[in-house]
Amino acid sequence: MADWPALKSEYVNTAIQYKELAEKHGMKPGTVRQRAMREGWVKERTAAVKVIASVVNESVGLSRAQELIAFNSDDVKVAKAIRAKAAKMLQSASSPHELRALSGAFESAQKIGRLALGASTENSSVATAPSGLDHFYGK
Repeated sequence: MADWPALKSEYVNTAIQYKELAEKHGMKPGTVRQRAMREGWVKERTAAVKVIASVVNESVGLSRAQELIAFNSDDVKVAKAIRAKAAKMLQSASSPHELRALSGAFESAQKIGRLALGASTENSSVATAPSGLDHFYGK
């Protein structure tokens, strides 16, 4: 006598076809197919595949989100390091060329940081003195 619950489970949870399932269990393919049709095995398999795909997609999405969080965190650290280095160099800058280069560094750091934090990078030019430079701007 066939173990129908086991056959159904195998069909629903694998990619096996009726013919293969029947041969594996010493049965006629038509017998397995009729039982499957009567009990809606295809519908159950389809539902199981959807659940598995959903779980996989969630897992992949979560993994990517965690990677993005770590990546953006590193970008914020880089932006802060660029600003700190540029602020230090600004104290001894004397030529217009040096000031232009440092201004570009501040602008790049701000864009990197804002993008990493999910803020707009439009109109993100340095509008205020970075912390620790108030004396340079006469504040």
